Amino acid sequence: MEMLDSLTIHTRKELTSYIMNRLFSIMQAKTMPTFPSYLIETYCLLTSISEIDQHEETKTWSHLIQISKIHSWNYLFSLLEIYSYRLHRINSANQMQLLRQLFNKSIVSQINHIQLYSFMENTALKILYGFNCFEFIAFCTVRPKIVDETFLPSDSEELYKIFIYTLARATHITGTEALSSEQYVHWVKEILKEIKNLNNNLAWPSFTLQCFPPIISEFYQTNTKKETNHQQLKTSVDEEYRRWKSITNDNDRIKHFTSQGTPPLIYCLLYKMLLDNENIPQVSYKILDKIGVKSLSNHLRTFADFLVLEFANLVGGSHVSKSKEAVNDLIWKCHVVTLDKLLLCLALRSFEGNEAQVCFFIIQLLTVKNPDVKNRVNDFVKENSPEHWKQKNWNEMQQNFLKKYPEKYYFDHLQDVNNLGNAMNIPPIFSNICLRILPVFDIIIHRLIEMLSCGNDFVSNFVDTLLNEYGCLYKFHSYPITFLYNTLHYYEINLKEKTKLKKKLVFTIINAFKDFRPKNWSISEPFMNYCQKNNDEEWNPGSEYFKFLVGRFVDTLSSQSKCPFSMTDYRFNEFSNIQSHALYVTCVEILALPGKPSDISNQLINVVTNSHKNISRQDIELWINAIGLIFTALPESYSSILKERFVELLKNSRTFVGKNFFHIFDFKNSHANFYENDMCYTLALLHSYWFHGTFGQLCLMPQFIKEKIKPIVQTEEQLILVCYFVGPFLQRLQSERTKCIIAIAHELYQMLDTVDKKCSNLYHIDTICDLFYHFKYRFTGNLLQKYIDERIDKLRPELQQKLRFLSQISDDSVSG
Repeated sequence: MEMLDSLTIHTRKELTSYIMNRLFSIMQAKTMPTFPSYLIETYCLLTSISEIDQHEETKTWSHLIQISKIHSWNYLFSLLEIYSYRLHRINSANQMQLLRQLFNKSIVSQINHIQLYSFMENTALKILYGFNCFEFIAFCTVRPKIVDETFLPSDSEELYKIFIYTLARATHITGTEALSSEQYVHWVKEILKEIKNLNNNLAWPSFTLQCFPPIISEFYQTNTKKETNHQQLKTSVDEEYRRWKSITNDNDRIKHFTSQGTPPLIYCLLYKMLLDNENIPQVSYKILDKIGVKSLSNHLRTFADFLVLEFANLVGGSHVSKSKEAVNDLIWKCHVVTLDKLLLCLALRSFEGNEAQVCFFIIQLLTVKNPDVKNRVNDFVKENSPEHWKQKNWNEMQQNFLKKYPEKYYFDHLQDVNNLGNAMNIPPIFSNICLRILPVFDIIIHRLIEMLSCGNDFVSNFVDTLLNEYGCLYKFHSYPITFLYNTLHYYEINLKEKTKLKKKLVFTIINAFKDFRPKNWSISEPFMNYCQKNNDEEWNPGSEYFKFLVGRFVDTLSSQSKCPFSMTDYRFNEFSNIQSHALYVTCVEILALPGKPSDISNQLINVVTNSHKNISRQDIELWINAIGLIFTALPESYSSILKERFVELLKNSRTFVGKNFFHIFDFKNSHANFYENDMCYTLALLHSYWFHGTFGQLCLMPQFIKEKIKPIVQTEEQLILVCYFVGPFLQRLQSERTKCIIAIAHELYQMLDTVDKKCSNLYHIDTICDLFYHFKYRFTGNLLQKYIDERIDKLRPELQQKLRFLSQISDDSVSG
């Protein structure tokens, strides 16, 4: 890497272009079974360099269509490995474009290669579940049609569910779900309808629907397919198994079990064969090949349903053990299904109640209590480093691992492999079962957290055990901090009372990097010490801790030299800069703290309002800015406390004394002259919060003014304070959300009418009127003309005279 960094930009571009041409010539000539590892590693390091990555990335993936024409599936597999494990921070538009290229009908229709197709689905899973929420929402809102027939294969129920999960999480975290506008409702419903047209089999358990934003939850509550008839499924499996045993000729078996209209039960039959005979006949592989890899997905879902039915009716440990071994043999001995695909299918089924628990009990048997998985993970973690750009022998380690744990597919068991083009395994460059299973673990953990609402101890115990066994694998996660942030933010309500679970989750994933990152690379030392305590005593951090937490973020924002985080190569980091890293690790720590959101939020606010004397006066704006940023990245339950503090101060009439109170609201001058107060600090924090706020958070301002502020405003001073509050955001609202300005102006006219009736004297009429003129001539125009005319006509004559140019009331009527 040091040598590549020493090259000039021009040289790096030329070298990248040469490697690309070399790779493409290999694809066309088919001179090698796969790309040379040295070329791939060099190319991956070059594309990490910022000035050439976007250009070369676009150039690389445009060749996917050409690859499909020459049927070089092994090269496609290698390109997908590069995309999954070596390219960093690809924007949502490019990733969505890859999905469209990847699942284009001209490509998908030709593929019947179990290894390639499974990895295509795994790549799509990683892309979909790893989308940046803000990029994803921005992409969705500007694209009139995000989903089409080439977006995902129509039979891939799991991938469509992952897309819905991503949409739900993105709308929640960005605050978009708070919008009730027709535009938001329209584009969300359009996406859901498009997906329903492509795949009408999506069903969700109630505990998942409870976590979805209301619009998505309501859509699927009214558009859910009927549940599987378990008794009918059991009868069908028994009948088909009897038919299998009654047919003695292999050709007749192939003809019957691959004919159109035959129930999708092949995996169920193989499972019963293993229970009875501990092996499956060779003809099974020919049947699987003829059914085709895409159709086998439906067979796998039926098998998942059948497994849950079987395990729910098992009595005694010996029966459970025998059934577990049969499923295990399907994966590791017979190689007819991959572990990651089976786990994903099980995790995303729509089971309720006891059946859901049985489903995750099966997942637990296949993972936590399975030496086939544990041995692979332990050896992989022990021999490899997540800092692949520093590991010079990655390819050697990968090949040794695959020799010890070969990844076979069912065609290897056929003697007549020459007639089957899918028989040969594609030698992986970067991938293996340990890396492929990692995004599936993400989904399993999220589904278990959703089940917490069912109040079952099994869920918490399973998460705890899963993290104990495989938490070390998370050092290879592409987005560990983002995963923690998304989990703690999206499932905030589910995790509200689960302090131990939050602590365990954060500590396990952060601690996985202990041998590769400095001690305080993310979470603070006080929090890590709290995590390591085994007792159940809750930690109650004081004001000094919160000052340290915010101060660490302030130092990161203000100066690289004072930055408390270790500098790292952000070309290979999940964040593009250290400031983003600092923000998200700070929010992860806050979200994982024990205690109520209200108490934590008050502590954050008090860092400025109560402890400002211990902060350098020249840096106070940096601290306010930092706290505002933190609140924008936290759930509404945290930021709402900041708004409540403002409302409480607004109610306090003692805050406004005398006729000259403008200095109370002016933070900059009051701070410079050493007579600052709670009001100016709180107002400054609110301004910081909404300046940095997301589009969804900004759109909540009219609702906040209408429901919380307007009922309080009775005096001239309160009205002016509200004007101080909304004034700085008018320009942003005009460019991003004009309807919000109209709504705010509407509320301000109502508040003016109230103040006019409640106050006998108005001392600052000119100031108030100036703002209303500014509203009309700069922002609202004639959009509120009729409403303004009605309001002004009811005001006192002095106000009517001052505001006469806002309305169409004649001068005679005003003077009269």
